[in-house]
This record gives sequence, structure tokens and C-alpha cells, in this order.
Amino acid sequence: MKTAVAAASASRGMVPPPADPELDDVIDPYRQSQDVYNRSARELKPAVDATVQFLQTALTIEV
Repeated sequence: MKTAVAAASASRGMVPPPADPELDDVIDPYRQSQDVYNRSARELKPAVDATVQFLQTALTIEV
């Protein structure tokens, strides 16, 4: 896990930002309707899934 965290940290800032800045933002659902919370969750899910996969792989490799 330490190796995976170090690798993630070392690659921070190495990926260029998206061409459209709107793609690099998620909606803030604070004090909004349930629909906005649901939209926010849908926007965050791909990043959460990728993080989980990365960490699961790291745990498998380092065991």
C-alpha cells in the first residue's frame, strides 16, 4: 500500500487538465434537492471506482 500511495503521489500533477474546464468540476449539492445530490454522486462515481480499483490492486500485489 505504501508503494501505491507513493506512486500516486509522485504522479500528481502529471496528467494535463481536460480541454474543457467543466469536465474537471463536480456540482456542489449542499442545500440542494435530492436530484442534485444524485447528480453529484454520478459525477463522483467514476473517480471513486478508479480509486478503489487502484487500491485493491495495490493490496493484491503487496500481499
